[in-house]
Amino acid sequence: MRSARTEFAGYWHAHNEELLTKRERALRDGDAPDPLWVVLGDSTAQGLGAPGPRGGYVGRPCTSCGARRAATGGCSTSLSPAR
Repeated sequence: MRSARTEFAGYWHAHNEELLTKRERALRDGDAPDPLWVVLGDSTAQGLGAPGPRGGYVGRPCTSCGARRAATGGCSTSLSPAR
């Protein structure tokens, strides 16, 4: 689980950067940004224990909304204390 912790944290960091950059661009251009929800949590927010980062409770709604996924933004701010 230690290696997954680093991998999953890296995934969410990159995801969050992309999402926030997209929102900033929309606001700057005068467009309405996509909806955003923010999750504060620990290893379960990162999806640790699932096959991949999108398998946790943060990633599942984005995955299950199908075609609407592009208009859904989930931002995970989490820290796994597992050592």
